[in-house]
Amino acid sequence: MISFRLLLVFLLLELSLQLSVAQVEKRGHDIHLTKPAVKWTGPAPGLRILAKPLNDGAWLVSTEVSGFKFSPEDAGRKHLPGHGHIHLYVSGKKHTRLYGQPYYLYGLSNGRHELEVTLNTNDHRNYQFGGKNISSKIIVNQIQKSLTTKPKSKKLVNDPGLSVMVKRDLIHGWNVVVESSGYDFNNGWASLDINGNPAGRVYGGYHYLSDFLPERDALSVTLYDAQGRICMYDGKPVAKKMGKAHQLRWFATSVQAHPVNRKNGLVDPELSLAYDDQLIYIKSNGIPVFQFVQRTPNPIEMQTYNWEIPRYPKISDKPQQIPLLGLAAILTVGLPVYGPNEAQHPHPFGDPLINEALDYCHGHTAGRGDYHFHYAPTCLLKTPDGKEEHYNVVGYSLDGYPIVAHYLSVLDEKGDPILDSNGEFQFNWQEVSGYEPNDSYRREVLNGTKTSTYVWEQYKYMANRPDRTLDECNGRRLNKRKLASGEEFDEREFFQSDYAYFLTGEFPYVLSKYKGEAKVRSGRRSYNREQGGRRRDSSRRR
Repeated sequence: MISFRLLLVFLLLELSLQLSVAQVEKRGHDIHLTKPAVKWTGPAPGLRILAKPLNDGAWLVSTEVSGFKFSPEDAGRKHLPGHGHIHLYVSGKKHTRLYGQPYYLYGLSNGRHELEVTLNTNDHRNYQFGGKNISSKIIVNQIQKSLTTKPKSKKLVNDPGLSVMVKRDLIHGWNVVVESSGYDFNNGWASLDINGNPAGRVYGGYHYLSDFLPERDALSVTLYDAQGRICMYDGKPVAKKMGKAHQLRWFATSVQAHPVNRKNGLVDPELSLAYDDQLIYIKSNGIPVFQFVQRTPNPIEMQTYNWEIPRYPKISDKPQQIPLLGLAAILTVGLPVYGPNEAQHPHPFGDPLINEALDYCHGHTAGRGDYHFHYAPTCLLKTPDGKEEHYNVVGYSLDGYPIVAHYLSVLDEKGDPILDSNGEFQFNWQEVSGYEPNDSYRREVLNGTKTSTYVWEQYKYMANRPDRTLDECNGRRLNKRKLASGEEFDEREFFQSDYAYFLTGEFPYVLSKYKGEAKVRSGRRSYNREQGGRRRDSSRRR
């Protein structure tokens, strides 16, 4: 048996997997209705709904709003007076969320329909003035049938600079953000297709999609002018196509504050995800979802992380050394992974695991109060139970390749799990590093009592090391493999990648070099023992 789910202890399953998307939306709507409304303070804002019939049988729904600020980036966050978004209802049922741009409403059945818009807070509560919801209604009479015509084209003189980004909503669903540096959406629109099927029009800015999954759905956006002609530039339609973003299936669906952390005054953890046709964007405040236990003199501090990883990684001709200090990879909970060594103090460039400088989850804080990992984040993984063989993506390297935890339980000769001193199952990592320590380091540090220092000098990669499964980067190419149960498992198909790094119980624990092309921030790449100074070259660590 094999466990394919990323079972992280912070994962909050608010909805049953058996619920349909419609049921999910209904439950989300019901939750919003049960929240108390917010009284509007000050003069009443202006709100008016307009609906214009279009030739294809759809309606262009727009709003006139005054005294109110749309805040699409803050949807799902804490209430800020005067900020929020609009909810659109069709015949009494919530249809979608609006951020101020016109909305293309299609698919109405023939007959009369009531359209209503309400002003809502960032946390989706209704604004009220004088004891009533701030809303506007209109009746439309659907009598037209959809018309299909072959679109003509319009040649553009200048590049419109079309950009498309998809951002995860903090509550449910995703937002497509369509922008153009040289095109006026008052004179046209962008058609949206999902998996080759028409999904409406976007008039610039944010467009909310409730039933959308990046790992399942591909989308494309194409520019049209007001007459319905396809915009052409340099002989090609102005369009953006974005394939499925399979990496996002592994990231945490929500990050919840640990009650002890909140009691101790830590801010709640935050994790935001977005992607375009080339990159995945990760924003995090660096606060862990598990209980923080201070192991260094540095108190934990909130960070402002803005990371990027390529969606389509490529193996480079020559491996690139990871930074000596600082970020090397990113966990799927939005926390950083550093290399297998510490800084100059207190034990110069030693192994923090061997020197017992890490907490129970194998992380600690650095001088800026930045919490980070040097080893497998075991408190975020499902504990081995002696039965299942686990394959879980726990993070991504800066070159875009996944970091996989592949493990079983530690078993005795009879096949029974060997428990640790706390009565817990132990991790038996199934991948073996090729790095071999020298004899003196093994004798005096690993098997002795000396402190680890200058750890990169103590190891050498040995391609002929017994039982080695990994290359000098601490990864390998993915392929079909036979599991301990005898089942065949296609790693490439499951992880949608041709290469991956693997967690190991030995140095370098996570990764040592980048197999692919990685954008690494400037910083120390090696240490100079003779001068004790910093070098910014790319010299190979020993």
